[in-house]
Formats: sequence, C-alpha cells, structure tokens
Amino acid sequence: MAANNNNTTFKRNIGTAGQIFIAVATISPVAGVFVNIQGTLGVAGTGMLWAYLLAAIITWGVAFTYSEMGAMYPYSGGLYSIARNVLGPTLGFVVLMDYLIQAVFMPATIALGAAQYFAPLFPSLSLSALGFIVMLIVTIIALLSISLEAKFTGFFVVLEILLMTALTVSSIFHMHQNLSIYTHPTALSSGHDVAATWGLVITTTAIALFSYNGYDSALNVSEETNATPRKIGLGVVKAATIAIVFQIIPIFFMLLATPSVSQLLSSKDPLSFLGATLFGTNASVIFDAAAGFAILNSTLGVTIQFSRILYSSARDHVWPSAMSNALQKLQPKTGSPYVAVLVVGIIGLVMTFFSSFLFDLAFIGVIVVALYFFIAIAAIVSKIRDRTIERTYKAPLGYLFPLLALIGSVFVLTQQSGKSLLISLILFVIGAVYYLTLGRVFARKAYSLDSHDGIRTNM
Repeated sequence: MAANNNNTTFKRNIGTAGQIFIAVATISPVAGVFVNIQGTLGVAGTGMLWAYLLAAIITWGVAFTYSEMGAMYPYSGGLYSIARNVLGPTLGFVVLMDYLIQAVFMPATIALGAAQYFAPLFPSLSLSALGFIVMLIVTIIALLSISLEAKFTGFFVVLEILLMTALTVSSIFHMHQNLSIYTHPTALSSGHDVAATWGLVITTTAIALFSYNGYDSALNVSEETNATPRKIGLGVVKAATIAIVFQIIPIFFMLLATPSVSQLLSSKDPLSFLGATLFGTNASVIFDAAAGFAILNSTLGVTIQFSRILYSSARDHVWPSAMSNALQKLQPKTGSPYVAVLVVGIIGLVMTFFSSFLFDLAFIGVIVVALYFFIAIAAIVSKIRDRTIERTYKAPLGYLFPLLALIGSVFVLTQQSGKSLLISLILFVIGAVYYLTLGRVFARKAYSLDSHDGIRTNM
C-alpha cells in the first residue's frame, strides 16, 4: 500500500464477528424476504422458493470467489482494490464507477424502503421526510467508531435472526399446505392461479439474488478487522451463508403456513397477511417496525461500505489532490473516514426527496450484477496468471466457483432490459475515459508508476 500517516490509516478495532455483523446488516435477511416478497410472489408464486435456491447457488459461487480474492487483497476498497491489482487501474476504476453509482442512489433508496415500514407508525410524515430522518440517523451513526457501529448493527442483526426464527417456528406449528405447493408451484395471472413455469422461476432468480446482495461489504472493513487475511476473506462466505439460511428456511415454512395460497398471491401486503395468519391481526405493527429497523440497519451497512470505497479511491489519488487528501482523512478519535461518510450521507439525504425517481431506476440491477461479473473475471485471470502468488485461502473446487459466478452473472444480465444495459455501459465507458484522461494523471503526480499503466509499484 502507499505510505500513510496516522491521520489516514485505519486501526483494527473489530474482530471477525463485527465484520460479519456489518456485512449481514448490509444484506438484511428480513428486508431480503419481506421487501422482495411481493415481487417474487407476484412473478413466480410459490415457485419463489426455487428462485431463492438457484440464487443461493450463484451467491455461494460469488462469495467463495470474493473470499479467495479478498484474502489475497484485504483492502478497504473491496472489489475495487482487487480489480485494480488484478485487472489493472483502468478496469479497477470502472469497478469504482460501479460502486460510486450505487453510492449515489442506493443509500437513499434503502432509507426510503425503511420509511415505507415506518409510515404506519408516523402517518403525519411524508415518505420523503421519513426517509430523510432515517438517512440522517444513519449518517450520524456512520461517523462513530467502527467498533460502535459493529455493536449497533450486531444488535439489530440478532433481532432479525430472532424474528426470522420466531416466524419459522410459528409456521411449523401452523402449517396448512403440503409440499405440492413446491413440487407443483402456482402463480397468479389475471386473477387466476396458473402453473409457475421454470421460465418464471428463472426470471425471479434475478430478484432473489438482490435479496442476498451485500456480503461483499465484509471486505470493505478488512483494514479495520483484527484478523488474518484468511479469516477476513472467509467473512464473506460466512455472511452470505447466514443470509441464505435465514431467508430460505423461513420462506419454506411460511409458505406452508399460509391458509390460502390464492389469498397470499393476491394480497397487496403479503408480509401483513402472513403476520396476521401466524400471530393475529395486531402483529402487523410489530412486523412493520421490525422491518423498518432492519432496513435502517441495512442503510447503515451500505453507508459504511461506500464510504470505505470512496476513502480507498482517494488513497489511490484518482481525484484532484485536494479532493483525494480530504476524502482519505480519518477522524482522530473515532477513526471514521468522516469526509467520505459525509459525502455519502449528504448525497443520500438529498436523494430522499426524489423517491419516485429512485424507485424507477431499473438499471441499478445491472450495476449490482456487474460486480459479480468483475469478481469472476478477476479470479479467473488471477488463477491463470498469478499461480506463483501465495494464497492464504483457496476456495474449494478450483475454477468451479468463479465459473459459476461468471455464468450466473451473465445469465442475470440477460434478464435485464436493453435500456438498462445500455445506460450501464455508457456510465462504465465514462468512468474508463475519466481515468485514462484525468485519473491516471492525478495518480502519477502522487506515485512512482511502473510500465503497467498506473499500477502502483508499492501496492
């Protein structure tokens, strides 16, 4: 890494438990099921279970790939740092561009998702106002020390797990359906029950993948985690596994517990319908509050993640010197990259007032899945080219997981609209052009570079 001083170097103040808490918070099993349940049920019906299982296989492939590469390059930039080292600085900046696009839109979008669940509790406040409050709370917490943030996220992650466990246990004792709803899944079409085809299941897999997304954030606190690179890398797999287990198992039993599949499929609020079925009509308030806090926790997770990526890019001096110097500053007492946090937080606060715009950003799906593609390519290139480099952790089954991640990402990208793909491609090209014309110049002023066009010799 580049030379640092005490004002720009993270301290390792959390263990692997804290690392995993932050990553699982970013994913949020509660949000993964209940925020997406209407979309997945609406498309695949009870076949949503198969969609989540297919998505889990792809997720494990991506997670094991992240783990191996993250153990080799345990830096706070996560995939950005991996791509910069393996694929070169230009493609590394394209990955950075991917994250920066998410940083502009995603925190506010998730905050507004939390606001939707808090709305029944605060009927006098608009959705934008509630989203603004959620984003403000998150920004303040993100300015604290990473150890306090790990405790905060850990508390709500435990509550999420307890809630999902309670739902699962209650469902086991209130089962009304048999396994035929999975062996012969049904979906709703024009108000009628129809067979859920594998085509519908495969289409829904793209939505289910987003329910597990966020496990890579375990790498973004690598430099703040007091553990070996191997354990830091494995944090990705552990976070992904927790997210998968506490989504698939509750889904399996909750659908079996619904008294009427038709009513569930036609319900405008499947969460409230299931909650009322299992715990009575008054349970909807509890479920709304739980979902709201879970999604707030997820907003905090992504804010922590994006601020570390922005900090890492500044440390690589890909921005004008004054901007890079500011963004890599750490608060002396808390160790937080406070300028980067404030940038992410303030953008999120502003974007909460554009809820209708944010909820229509279909191209974000392409932006998220593109990261799976990049980590797969980086892993395959590294395995072929860098055979002599020591790997503190080797993912099992050789090339299988990166190939699975590559095939899975390409498959999901084919499910996206041509417009979304074109918008994403244009943004990536803009990122590459920026680096080749400006970012590389800024970096060369700060570092001695070798012949590989921008790769730092001391990285």
